[in-house]
Amino acid sequence: MALPLTLQLPTSCDKEPKEEQAPVYRAPYEKELRFNQYDTDSIEMPIVQKFARDTACKHIYLILKDDNNYTHYVSNNVNLLRNYLDARIQLAPEKISGRGDFWFSEGKASVADSLWFVEHGWTVRQRWSNR
Repeated sequence: MALPLTLQLPTSCDKEPKEEQAPVYRAPYEKELRFNQYDTDSIEMPIVQKFARDTACKHIYLILKDDNNYTHYVSNNVNLLRNYLDARIQLAPEKISGRGDFWFSEGKASVADSLWFVEHGWTVRQRWSNR
């Protein structure tokens, strides 16, 4: 005589309790990303995005290093540089700003561009040409 086969499904009472893991604490930090006109690797979009998304990263500084002489830039180059940096700042405007001095030739940085750089933490200086 065969006994009826019954399946017994686990109930909520039969489940083993899962251990809750404590959240991992990461100390808040600030990140400095250094660049110049010849080396922008450290401020490429994926790198800036990584730190912008990191909740432990409280602020990101885009810092001019070594060669901050942009005196060979014409007005259009200054505007392109502004747009390049603005794309990175817009990833997290509340936590990304600049540091350092930009040196441009006299009259090459428009008032709007100069104000934008200053509003975002940089200093704009002009080198006057000998006339």
